[in-house]
Amino acid sequence: MEKRSDLCGVECDPEARKRGISNVFVKNLDDSIDGTKLHTIFANCGLVLSCKVAVSEDGKSKHYGFVQFDSDASAQNAIQKVNGYKVNGKALPLISKDSNGVSKGFGFVNFENPDNAKQAKESMNGVQLGSTVLYVSRTQNKSERQQEQTKRTKVVNLCK
Repeated sequence: MEKRSDLCGVECDPEARKRGISNVFVKNLDDSIDGTKLHTIFANCGLVLSCKVAVSEDGKSKHYGFVQFDSDASAQNAIQKVNGYKVNGKALPLISKDSNGVSKGFGFVNFENPDNAKQAKESMNGVQLGSTVLYVSRTQNKSERQQEQTKRTKVVNLCK
């Protein structure tokens, strides 16, 4: 099960977080970034309600996190100001819902039971949802994603 480094300095509203409009997903975080440092990076963009950096069971960073703002305007301000900002030599890509509240096309699910995660992956990967074919996998770091893409490309090439 995933542990998270949490920082809540103001009221944390779980329902607001679920709606997601004022949330920003931050990836490519350096190992040195924790919830407090993440809060410091975003503090000038608007009122930060919560910062979370995902960490593994052994406490090591998974190199991504979430920042919840008090408003969509603050989240959009953060995206404009911080997207691509370098921390310890790493650019921080930011992702959020658009101004209409429409998802940018990805999501994360954390299962307590690994068997349930495996079942979800097996039953949902490749399913067509509207005009989109779902790609479902476990969370991967950049090199794992690149290796997986290379494998899929080789399979496509072999089928030609």
